Amino acid sequence: MSDQDHTGQTLSLLARRGSYEVLDALHSHDGAARFSELQAHAGSGCPVSMLRSLAAEGYIVCPGGGSMDSEPNADTIFGITDHGQAIFDHLVRLRAWVATRTPTGRPRQRG
Repeated sequence: MSDQDHTGQTLSLLARRGSYEVLDALHSHDGAARFSELQAHAGSGCPVSMLRSLAAEGYIVCPGGGSMDSEPNADTIFGITDHGQAIFDHLVRLRAWVATRTPTGRPRQRG
């Protein structure tokens, strides 16, 4: 897979409904949360397939070890990696920047 293909795949993953919410939930829980907490925070945007995709990209881990082939139970712990935290920090800054823009792309006038 080329770097361009991988970048596109990563951007598609991060654009999926729920990916930001999962990373936000982990960040909000000091880097680790139970599956039940992720579901409560991210709502229906936290399917197991999303967790598997985030883990495949290296954004989250299941610190208890083992594979993610089986369905997690409510108490399965997930953690955010340093890479995941860095991506989350970028997403937070991007969301803040987007919030300052008008629909035309120009900065909002203050005052």
